Amino acid sequence: MTPLISFVITTHNRPKLLVRAIKSVIAQGPEAELIVVADEGSRETRDAVAGALRETDSFLSYPGTRGPSNSRNFGRNIARGGWICFLDDDDTITPDYLEQAKPHLIPGTVIYGNYTRVQDDPDLSFGAPKPRLLKKRTLDTIEVQNFIPIGAFLVPIDLARRVDFDTYLASREDWDYLLKLYAFAPFQHVDICGFRYHHAPGPNRNNLVSGERRADLLSIYRRHKATSFRVKRKRAELLARYGIKQSPRSL
Repeated sequence: MTPLISFVITTHNRPKLLVRAIKSVIAQGPEAELIVVADEGSRETRDAVAGALRETDSFLSYPGTRGPSNSRNFGRNIARGGWICFLDDDDTITPDYLEQAKPHLIPGTVIYGNYTRVQDDPDLSFGAPKPRLLKKRTLDTIEVQNFIPIGAFLVPIDLARRVDFDTYLASREDWDYLLKLYAFAPFQHVDICGFRYHHAPGPNRNNLVSGERRADLLSIYRRHKATSFRVKRKRAELLARYGIKQSPRSL
């Protein structure tokens, strides 16, 4: 059976969170292919995967800190589904995410839905959920800052393979990937809510110091030119919050 959607989970030394993410994908049923890619070779990760995956699922381990971009590219390259969805190991999806998405899968179109933000408790149980509705967000806002988290968008596999996640970005690589798609593919918001964006306790890449965030933000703006003066002005306003003065016309 050819899967409908391939879910690629990237992980790095967080076996308890990984198991939670795996279970949420397996709950989608046989139409969901699961590919787990680890950028390390720890025994804890291998044991977690061995006890959670189905026979039809895949596990790739690339020891050495390569980061999520390489892992996502590796997972995408072996995906068998017609569509792909990327997840981090601290993400989960609702049991009906695939069923919610199925009627809205438009060939040649990147679709994105609403999502739920969850602040995890120390024992990794779910805290109070906070829905995030994206319908009213104008799409060109994505040229200023990313408002579509990694697991809230689904991409036809043929489009997904036309661009890569950048392996040199320390952050915002998912936004960079979306902007590459945005340059040539239509985007469509669909009124579903199956992705959960978790804030788990402990260190994560969101704790990058402001200097690294500024550098990656400028890198994104330089790579992806604004399509309107409104976007340029909004970019200049955001940079000003980071203490960077730039003329809108230069962005």
